[in-house]
Amino acid sequence: MARRRGAAAAVAAAASSPALVAAVSVMALGYYSTVFVFLDHWLGLGTTAGAAHAAAFSLVVAACFFSFLCAAAADPGSVPTAFSPDAEDPQGLKSRYCDKCSMYKPARTHHCKVCKRCVLKMDHHCVWINNCVGYANYKPFIICVLNATIGSLYSSVIFVCDLLRTEHDYGILYVKIIHEKWNNLNLWKSFLAFGTHRI
Repeated sequence: MARRRGAAAAVAAAASSPALVAAVSVMALGYYSTVFVFLDHWLGLGTTAGAAHAAAFSLVVAACFFSFLCAAAADPGSVPTAFSPDAEDPQGLKSRYCDKCSMYKPARTHHCKVCKRCVLKMDHHCVWINNCVGYANYKPFIICVLNATIGSLYSSVIFVCDLLRTEHDYGILYVKIIHEKWNNLNLWKSFLAFGTHRI
């Protein structure tokens, strides 16, 4: 189980990282627009199908948000204090010593310039979670990315299904703009098709 950095440290990290606040804001905006704008316009939230889609999408977003918080709040993994390098490999001793932390580190451990410490099995420092992705929080990070991908695809399908409805309410601004652009594109397609047939 991954150790937590502590509530005070997590709140301080969230307050000091505009990228983390932006990531949460994008998740909230995507959820609101998908459920309360596109899905409500397409099927209606009062219908059985609309409620089922809203529940499924809410589950995906909740899983994404929970894994996002786990990846952001977890300690990515630090070098054990009892670690001692293998004395049989003198070349490995020189390459595995961190000058900044003044300690030996295991293989695949790297020093993070942002966190200012060595991280066990460090992958990268992610600005969106304001944390390194390492040994202890790699799984929640991958789950967060997977859920975000599934949620984005689901949201895109709902958006396209809303646009492809046969009866349109042109009082809604985004429907009017997209259909005007689509009609202009169809005019250009027919013009280009007409021009190629004449040659």
